[in-house]
Amino acid sequence: MVLFLTSRLNTLVKDKDGNKTTIPLENVNGVLDNIKKYLSATNRIVYVANDPNNVIENEERIKNTIDSFSLSNLNFNEKILLDARNKKDAKNIILGANIVILSGGKILCQ
Repeated sequence: MVLFLTSRLNTLVKDKDGNKTTIPLENVNGVLDNIKKYLSATNRIVYVANDPNNVIENEERIKNTIDSFSLSNLNFNEKILLDARNKKDAKNIILGANIVILSGGKILCQ
């Protein structure tokens, strides 16, 4: 397993009115280059929600992240949002993942 630590993936920009636009992953500190270099397959991406009960925000965040990866030519067959709805299956979900994204906030929450 390869571990990437970054404070943010930079998947969107906001305009002066606060409207969000998805952008390709930025290559800050070479993170995009390294993901492409070390990612062995694109079968499953798992997005672990920071607030497992905030379904609406979780759905918005995973969509933005998946779209950003897609704009970066990283397309996954299976996209899973890990939150309160499927936490009982967390072990199997994570074990089958090619990449796991821990959503912002405090790691202890996740």
